[in-house]
Amino acid sequence: MTERKLSTLGYLMDRLGLSTAALARRLHVDASLVSKWRSGSRRLSAKSVYFDEVCRMLLEQNPMALTDALRSLVPLEEPKREEGESRKRGDGSLSKEEEISGTEGISGGSSGTEALLYRVLNDRHFTVPKAFTIRAEALCTAEIAIYTSGEGRRQAISDLLEIAEAMETPGELFYVDSEQTGWLLEDTAYAREWVVRMVRLLDRGFVFKVALHFSVSVDKFVAFFQLCSPLIFHRNAQWYYHQYYDENIYWFSFFILEHAMSIAGMSMSPEQTSATVYTDAYSILQHRNVVEMVLSSCRPMFSDLSMGLGAEAARMLREQGRAGETLFSYLPAPAFMSAGEQLFDDILRDNEITGAAASRLREINRQLRGLVENQLTGGQGEFIQILQLGEMEHRADTCFISTSLSLLGKRKVVVSPAHYARGLRELALRLEAFPAYRLFLAADADDIRLPAMNCWCRGTSWMVQMDCEGFRLCREPTLCGAAYTTLEQGWRRVPPGRKDPAAVRAVLERLIERLEK
Repeated sequence: MTERKLSTLGYLMDRLGLSTAALARRLHVDASLVSKWRSGSRRLSAKSVYFDEVCRMLLEQNPMALTDALRSLVPLEEPKREEGESRKRGDGSLSKEEEISGTEGISGGSSGTEALLYRVLNDRHFTVPKAFTIRAEALCTAEIAIYTSGEGRRQAISDLLEIAEAMETPGELFYVDSEQTGWLLEDTAYAREWVVRMVRLLDRGFVFKVALHFSVSVDKFVAFFQLCSPLIFHRNAQWYYHQYYDENIYWFSFFILEHAMSIAGMSMSPEQTSATVYTDAYSILQHRNVVEMVLSSCRPMFSDLSMGLGAEAARMLREQGRAGETLFSYLPAPAFMSAGEQLFDDILRDNEITGAAASRLREINRQLRGLVENQLTGGQGEFIQILQLGEMEHRADTCFISTSLSLLGKRKVVVSPAHYARGLRELALRLEAFPAYRLFLAADADDIRLPAMNCWCRGTSWMVQMDCEGFRLCREPTLCGAAYTTLEQGWRRVPPGRKDPAAVRAVLERLIERLEK
């Protein structure tokens, strides 16, 4: 078994990309002498006539790379100083700062980098990281970068996103996390920017696969949910969760851009964290294999209800849930798939939906009406509905296309102004008749912290997302609970003028009058 051994000089030369030949030419010496210095078979003493010139050449290389290389040596072993070696203050001691960086430079200079370089090369107690003793049997070698702070990890992930943003063809991104996303949540401004950049990538066609491990505390995930909901509900994001909820079974994470970069995170506590960046193909492939294994042991966060909700799924939503759980709906405008029976029939007739399609839609409508009626009359909890006032007014002036009915009917379904007015009147009558029904008219300034979509949520039992691509169901309690908390906090941000029952009814009457004209 052969090994390539390096001295501290050899280590620094490798990190800086400085060749034996280049240093030999600079010093006007035989390359064999430099090779002996590199391997450590011959020591380069500070008393050597070549020492200062070697230091100068190292200092002329990439200063950031030199600083990183020196820092990688210092934590490994605090140099042991023999008696008489130390530069002492008047009281005969060294300050901590002086121990780390020094105060004297090469040839009387004052640069901390120069002083540290002098110490590293002159002090024989410094050792080279073992990772740089490369065995002949090694499959490959790779350079890595290590960060020991959340800021470093965030910068590394930004670098990864820059590479992705420069790619002409969209690829895949992977994220496995059991660290409770601490690196993201500790900088809210960064988190918002990260979400925007990620959504742009997904809009371009990138696929993002995510596996989360929840702790017994959900506070951090609620914060994550409220910051990252546009990403959570994006159709090109595939979310998974670990089926066991034991706290802190592993504290690691991977953030991978396929074929480009892998960032491996590890934590022992929020205060002890590190992130290692890999750019070699082998490490990225191995890390992806680990991620794929994790994903295979996880459960999907969402189940796709295809393009239609279906009567069976609607029945499940009606029947599932615990007593006393509040039902939330967050919609841009009233959802006519739960409209009254006569109004629903009239909308189907005017859109010429007949036969088996009409029968299927009527059954879905019956189940969803039953869900609402049970919630209002069965003592199971409140039904809280949040509608977007701006969108409601916009649809009063334009053609109202019902997204839910169009998906369920597999064709465009138009709601006429007269039917829209009847739907609003049903809401006003429900608001007056049922104390358990609460309607809030939200504005953009209310900061509901959910993207533009339709969302129904019943406590921690289930949540349904609807967008132009169809319906998705989530029954994972942590995500459902985060959505519930977000909606509950959202309606509290609505001022009294848009949630007091009398004020809301007045707004509805104004819209009805406008539509009936």
